Amino acid sequence: IFPAGSTRQTVKLTILGANLSQPDLAFLVNFSAPTNATLARMRAVVLITATDSDGDGMADYWETAHWFDPTNPSDGPIDRDGDGQRNAAEFWAGTNPSDPGDRLHITGIQRTAGGIRLRFPSAADRVYLVEGTSTLTSPAWAPVAEIAGTGGELQVDAPMPSDARH
Repeated sequence: IFPAGSTRQTVKLTILGANLSQPDLAFLVNFSAPTNATLARMRAVVLITATDSDGDGMADYWETAHWFDPTNPSDGPIDRDGDGQRNAAEFWAGTNPSDPGDRLHITGIQRTAGGIRLRFPSAADRVYLVEGTSTLTSPAWAPVAEIAGTGGELQVDAPMPSDARH
């Protein structure tokens, strides 16, 4: 929370590396309020991009750590461990591309009084956005929940619209 009456604030943000091949990052984020407004609570989304020399969707540091070639673009679309997830998808999910048991998938679906309960494994350094729609033919998907990974199984209760038939 920012000091009362603040209209500008600078915050130092430090991100610790997940492993020795990914260095820690530190930088400043400047917040400023619109005219005639003050800062109260703000949510900042900071996108940190890592070098992807071959453009295959996987960061070079991750490719090196998982024995891929950071200069070979053909290793991104391959499914090394045969779990149905491309290597690039494993990078984004935070799963191990050499372990067929480590993949992002729904482990449980349960009907509840107000909707459904979903369960899925998570990575501790990921945030998951669960979206829903009232019909599968609709292009309008809306956020249901945003939840930080714990490294264990997550559970999300998603409301079911009264007109849903699926």
